[in-house]
Amino acid sequence: MLEAATLKIDLRGNISTRTKQLCANADDVVIIARMQKALKETFITLQKEAEKLGLIINTNKTKYMEVTRKTNITKHDIEVAGKSYEVVNQFIYIWDHK
Repeated sequence: MLEAATLKIDLRGNISTRTKQLCANADDVVIIARMQKALKETFITLQKEAEKLGLIINTNKTKYMEVTRKTNITKHDIEVAGKSYEVVNQFIYIWDHK
């Protein structure tokens, strides 16, 4: 079912040629985006499409991570569609079996 929700997101190409990319496994999804605007738009689209299929995104497990070369940047939680998501410095992706 999750795959059906992701089909509504234009993901042709890869992150070097697009502004966004998805990595998904079972019920876990990572949205990779070059800009915060693309991240928010992709998340909102995924959320709407998932809801149409009866799927609910667990907002307690949803995190936000920003990777940048800037060293003096203060990172803040992100707000998308009226909900705040926690910023993290690292996360363990489900496929990481180390």
